[in-house]
Amino acid sequence: MDIWQKLGFSDGEGRVYEAILHSENATLQSIHEATGIERRNVYDIINKLISKGLVAYLTENGHKIYRTTDPKNILSFFEEEGKEIENKKER
Repeated sequence: MDIWQKLGFSDGEGRVYEAILHSENATLQSIHEATGIERRNVYDIINKLISKGLVAYLTENGHKIYRTTDPKNILSFFEEEGKEIENKKER
């Protein structure tokens, strides 16, 4: 089990996040090529990472360029997850 799975991310989420992290201008195609994950699945995974606040994009020349957000967002994500777990325990 890799670090991403230990943190509760799927294998695909970890691979896509790392591909974006290590790329200056990550496109859907470049992420697909770096990970070997089908483009359709890459798109779905990126949307999950965006909803978690870990990835953002900008549009250049009609193409979406994906970038990781500030690494502090990972900490914020886990703080929120921790709060949700605590709230569930209290119920």
